[in-house]
Amino acid sequence: TPKPTASGPSPPPPSITFDTSLNTSADDSRNQLMRSINALGESVTSHLKKVPGELKTHKNSQL
Repeated sequence: TPKPTASGPSPPPPSITFDTSLNTSADDSRNQLMRSINALGESVTSHLKKVPGELKTHKNSQL
């Protein structure tokens, strides 16, 4: 049987530091992508096909 130590519980892990320069780069990239998509307007979805009701899971419980 291990004997309890008088030192108490182990110390908490060290705090995590984040490199915010990476987040800025990702945010800039994401913002640029969204701007390019928004620039297309509604034409971005104009060539998508409509999904028939029998293929929609909320309309067809057998799927």
